[in-house]
Amino acid sequence: MFIKDLKELEKYLLNVINFTFGSVVLGVTLFFVILLMNGFTEMVFVPWDTTSVELRPEIGTLERSVNDFFEAGIGSKLLSIILIGGSFLIFIFRFKKEAQKDQLLYLFAFLNFLFFLAVVFSMFVGHYMINAGFFGEGDGYQGVWPSAVILFISYIALFWAQIKIPTRQAKNKY
Repeated sequence: MFIKDLKELEKYLLNVINFTFGSVVLGVTLFFVILLMNGFTEMVFVPWDTTSVELRPEIGTLERSVNDFFEAGIGSKLLSIILIGGSFLIFIFRFKKEAQKDQLLYLFAFLNFLFFLAVVFSMFVGHYMINAGFFGEGDGYQGVWPSAVILFISYIALFWAQIKIPTRQAKNKY
């Protein structure tokens, strides 16, 4: 009886350690994704952030309104809020149903890492296309749409994967 209790205690402690480590890994990936999304917002949706006010588009134009919205306040964090909010809701929904809760943490951390890579890729694609002259000369939004499209596709792919990809199930030992 005592040996069985020790084995149960050992199994319980290993589960706690695994769940705690998975939570830390998920938290770290979320931290880096949030940092990246804040930088992405600044790079793509605020093209005139370092331009003096006199040289920016006229107040009231669409370009100026979008730039000003994403430059400060809730707009500067909007992409991160959508990402974290959507992922959190999906995670809570799946967490309630999931038998392998620790595996769900690792799955979401891995998907966050893939999302991070996709966003970095989209930033390089957009930067390359602008520098290669695909969109002509000048500042503004004409050269950032490839990055924005890839980001939008990445969001859809991330949320789809978080909903649909199953966790690895424990195999029966019989």
